[in-house]
Amino acid sequence: MKKYFLSLLFLSLSVIALTAQTQYNRYGMKLVQTDGVYSVADAQKYTVDLNSLPEVLVPYKPVLECIDDEAVKTVVAEDVVYKTSKFGQELHMVVYKALKPKAPVVFFFHGGGWKGGSYKTSAAFFKTLAGKYGVTVVSMQYTFATVKGAKMEDAVKDCYDGVEFVAQNADNFGVDASRMGFFGSSAGAHLSAMCSLHFPQTVAYVGYYGSYDLGLSMSIYAPESDVKKHAIYDDFLCGWDPAYIDSQAPAKLLRNPSALANKKLDFKSVLFVGTQDITISPENAFIYEKVMREAGLKDVEICCYENITHYMFNSSFANEIYQKTIDFFTKTLTPGFKTVDVAEFAKVIENGGVTVLDVRTYEEHKEGHIPGTDFNFDVLEDSFSKLAAGALPKDKPVALYCRSGNRSKKAARILVEKGYEVVELGTGFKGWAQAGKEVKK
Repeated sequence: MKKYFLSLLFLSLSVIALTAQTQYNRYGMKLVQTDGVYSVADAQKYTVDLNSLPEVLVPYKPVLECIDDEAVKTVVAEDVVYKTSKFGQELHMVVYKALKPKAPVVFFFHGGGWKGGSYKTSAAFFKTLAGKYGVTVVSMQYTFATVKGAKMEDAVKDCYDGVEFVAQNADNFGVDASRMGFFGSSAGAHLSAMCSLHFPQTVAYVGYYGSYDLGLSMSIYAPESDVKKHAIYDDFLCGWDPAYIDSQAPAKLLRNPSALANKKLDFKSVLFVGTQDITISPENAFIYEKVMREAGLKDVEICCYENITHYMFNSSFANEIYQKTIDFFTKTLTPGFKTVDVAEFAKVIENGGVTVLDVRTYEEHKEGHIPGTDFNFDVLEDSFSKLAAGALPKDKPVALYCRSGNRSKKAARILVEKGYEVVELGTGFKGWAQAGKEVKK
């Protein structure tokens, strides 16, 4: 396996040029060399006793064994312009396309304090996801805080528009836009979190050392005492207006359902954080975890690394974090069920030995349903999982359908996780009726 080092790593909130002079130890702490002797930069800011840490003054380069050589060679990165911003800037995305049709898609947003970084980062990792694991990756550019007149809402809207662009051109990109994942690092974790809350198609979210509580993050990253850095965000944060900052913060939005247009959200999350993140504070992740659980998003995991900094992709845990991301996305986004057309669905029912389930509302079911339907449980009701588990026998496959094929995929994923074998009608009851099949009322 070829070794991939720092050039493949994620850019973080405080952008550091990865030159020969930039060194990190195994904890992701930046090292400074003076007269051939290393010391830890900003040592006074760390809460851990640095003298107690082994190899704290030894430069370290992580080895990424999870990178797949063949995928790196064969996956083509396609650079696409997805919009021209209102500031006249062409905004690009790089698409790392999986070879299989209707591939799941994940959207990545880079870090850099909303003022730097590159959407072309981490190509080898993204090619591995696409080429080896069949997950298409879209890495996106967005408006920076340094653009005159730009506000944070402009960067957020760019991200929304980019996702919409891919969804509207899903066939051209070969993706299934009904099951999306989002991930990002630092400032990019903030933007990807905003997207995960905006799009009901969200199935999975991964955040690396994310800025979820903006008030907390910015008080540390760009405090008033740092006059030059603080001034960069004057326009971007509407004069540092607390109400505006909260309106752009995922941790605050989740506490305000009306701000999310009362969307019914249901996705899994993993939050990566290091206890020695002196850039924005590890408390961000724990605040967001608490808020997510309170909002009903209970399937959230925190991966907390002791003594690791904001620059965890320069640490000894880099390969583990990449691999956990791969495992999470492949498990969560790979459907695990079979989608069939009307003719095949009819054969499945005709052959018998299956439980037929309508996952629409009771009102829709009364208006017309497929003959032989055994149960009708509304997948959008909180009681769906409990009702299904209590009524559906596990020794028989479940053949399910909804109106047009969207809700049925959600139901299928829930049942697959509970151990059911599932066949789903891709075009839904609408397709069944349009094909002239019998309808029962």
